[in-house]
Amino acid sequence: MKGKLLLAGAVLTAAALAGTQAVTAGASFTDADDVMHYGWSLVCNPTEETLFEFGADGNVSAINAAEGDIANQRVNMYAIRDTEHAGDETYTVSATFTPDEESDLSTERAYGIVPWYVDSDNYLIYWLQQKLDGGWSGQFYGRVDGSFKAWAQADGDSWRTDEYDDMWWDNGSVSNPAIKGERNAILNHTITLKVVSEIETVTVGGSDYTCRSFELHQIVEDKGVSADPDDSNSVEIPAGADFVSRKVYCRDLTADSDAARVGIYSEAFSVGISDFSCVGDNDSSTAQAVAAKIDALGTVDSVEKITAVDEVYGEYMSLLELKEQCADGTDAKMTAALNGVGTYVDGRILALDKTSATFKADVESALELYNSLPAYLAAKVTKVSELQAAVEEAQKPDTPDNPDNPDNPDNPDIPDNPGNTEKPGENNGGGCGSVLSVGAGLALLVPAAFLLKRKKR
Repeated sequence: MKGKLLLAGAVLTAAALAGTQAVTAGASFTDADDVMHYGWSLVCNPTEETLFEFGADGNVSAINAAEGDIANQRVNMYAIRDTEHAGDETYTVSATFTPDEESDLSTERAYGIVPWYVDSDNYLIYWLQQKLDGGWSGQFYGRVDGSFKAWAQADGDSWRTDEYDDMWWDNGSVSNPAIKGERNAILNHTITLKVVSEIETVTVGGSDYTCRSFELHQIVEDKGVSADPDDSNSVEIPAGADFVSRKVYCRDLTADSDAARVGIYSEAFSVGISDFSCVGDNDSSTAQAVAAKIDALGTVDSVEKITAVDEVYGEYMSLLELKEQCADGTDAKMTAALNGVGTYVDGRILALDKTSATFKADVESALELYNSLPAYLAAKVTKVSELQAAVEEAQKPDTPDNPDNPDNPDNPDIPDNPGNTEKPGENNGGGCGSVLSVGAGLALLVPAAFLLKRKKR
């Protein structure tokens, strides 16, 4: 995200912009309070963004979809983790869903895991949907290249491309025994959904295909099944027991497919979300690649290097729990780089020289640089009072003792122009002199300069 310059009416001259540029970070979601939630992006209508909540661990903790515009949430209400998984990678994604106590049967509601997401034409969702009559179903839904997925089970006769493949509540082969046949189960129980995905070879219609599989798990956390004393084959199933509902193979997803991301979905359902996890074969290499970028930062000695620090910091924070897989000392190196930004900006401020012919331009450039920093980097700058003093000095009107004053006859660099009848500080549309334009910019910048609203990152 670009740092915001919330300076109402500010005039930034070319001199002020010289040597500076907007500082950018990652694409993580920034909420209405300007708090950045590293590692997550939202795919929804902008008005629905406030319905997502985040916990202390950085992961999504709730989606209050029932409070939003439910008519426009169909396959458009996702929280997506920013970490990508390669086309040939094996990974497992899971989360625990606790329905809001006020959930009812006034509309069909669904929540689920997104085990594969690229864009609006390429996504797969494993959801549980509560029906209006109290029944419910599991569903593995989605598209590949804009068309409904081509899917099959092992040893199937053919690939199917129908839109739906309901796994009904009263079917013991696809419904967890703890809630099989129980009406309103999706409203009343805490359930963990888990999807294990890998590249495998499967036989369909007598031919072998190597493609991505999705193994769909249901885990009812708050209910088990007692053994039937009249059935010698019956066994007790404790609460929290894992149950595989179905294994689906998607023909058009192969080891050569694009990298994809994972996430969470809700439609019309307000649910608490806990224990989100995604563990992949490439987690260590993903973390180490970010650590290598941190190692390569070196000394912060330019605005371009500040941009690099900000970008790498965004990637590092977006790792969330994967930061634990970075090399020892990575966190200290990241901290050193952040401190290096403060040292560099402090140096720019301390170098301001009021006797310099370019003092005003230099002050405005330093001010622009400071204001371009997101809050977490601005906090590393210690010479803010010195910058304030320099700005106040640069605002002072020119005097005959100031060699930059155009009325000073001893200044040979500014020629006398008797034909110019403008009074000092006036401009009749013929352009601004560099000194006056920079001064005007500073005069507008100062009132808001140290009241800047920044990203709370």
